[in-house]
Amino acid sequence: MIDLHDIVFRLKETLNLKHNKELSEVLGYSHPSTLSSALKTNGGTRMYKDILEFIEENNLDINYIIYNKVASDQGKRIQLYNDINTIENPSGNSVVVPEHFCTSLTKNCYKAVITKTISMEPTLVKNSIAIVDISDTKFDDGKVFLLEFEMGYAIRRVHKKFDDDESILFSTDSPVCPNGSIELNRVKFVGKVVLSYGGKVI
Repeated sequence: MIDLHDIVFRLKETLNLKHNKELSEVLGYSHPSTLSSALKTNGGTRMYKDILEFIEENNLDINYIIYNKVASDQGKRIQLYNDINTIENPSGNSVVVPEHFCTSLTKNCYKAVITKTISMEPTLVKNSIAIVDISDTKFDDGKVFLLEFEMGYAIRRVHKKFDDDESILFSTDSPVCPNGSIELNRVKFVGKVVLSYGGKVI
């Protein structure tokens, strides 16, 4: 479970700051108590998003600050996208997947995205990192893919529609999120999700 208090502590440590009000100023908040107030009231969703953007903009070590994992050369470095809708563009940030999680990552065509919703829980927990094999774009019944819809990108599990070869079913893994169907010519398979950060093979 990702804890915002721990993230704030590691970010302050990285920036050599001692107080929350100093970090509030660095993050651009107009009131110095904004950060402390958010931590007390569990108002962390916006704060977490701002911290992710700050890490990306300043090329900080997301492995340590967010996940408390020390990156090393003994692993696979993969381009990381804070915004799933920018995955087709070059990224200035990256994440190092530790070596002992890399046995299933045998190619050099992966990208990493941060999940921002609960739609694929418990398979992909909100704010976890999903590793996408962008070379694997062929429909695979029951597997999880990063899909491009007309309205944007989403991670969904895909299924064969037995009464219609021109369409597919897509589903979430969360019981509270909706499922649907779509014509194949209206959706693009960007890549198969093969791993979640922490070593869970999808």
